[in-house]
Amino acid sequence: MRLNREVKKLARIVVAPEVRGIGISRRLIEHAVTQIDARYIETVAAMGTHHNFLKSVGFREVPQTPAEIEAKIYAAASIDRTPPHVMLDSTELAAWVETLSVRRGREWRRLCWQHWHHFSIHRRTRKPMPKVVPGPTDPRWADAWQMMAARIGGRPSYWILGPIER
Repeated sequence: MRLNREVKKLARIVVAPEVRGIGISRRLIEHAVTQIDARYIETVAAMGTHHNFLKSVGFREVPQTPAEIEAKIYAAASIDRTPPHVMLDSTELAAWVETLSVRRGREWRRLCWQHWHHFSIHRRTRKPMPKVVPGPTDPRWADAWQMMAARIGGRPSYWILGPIER
């Protein structure tokens, strides 16, 4: 209960594209900080590592260790030099994987399936990973490729502000 009183979450900082870059996000956060009666404020931001508005207010990024499957995905993306356009679209990612060698394509499909299983099935049910990766006609592949493209494209980062002395 004490932790819940001392830490509040700041979420959904959304600014229209037409007015981005003029400091509105920073001013919104500064105002929110004065309104929140907590010792620490936390936030999770997908764009936090790309823009410095959180740093400019005083937030600091808390490093996160990726899950084992995520580390393998990032390593594969580095090895195969994943092009930027496939990180935005699951269909493009699946098509790009088909252009790789048989061995590398098999590795990407296995990683994609493990990632999907870990985050969609295992976390809820603790069911172990099946031994066989399903064929390309399995309807779950669309969701698996979409999750994989989102993970490669960017992982949200965790930020904290505090301690705040009032």
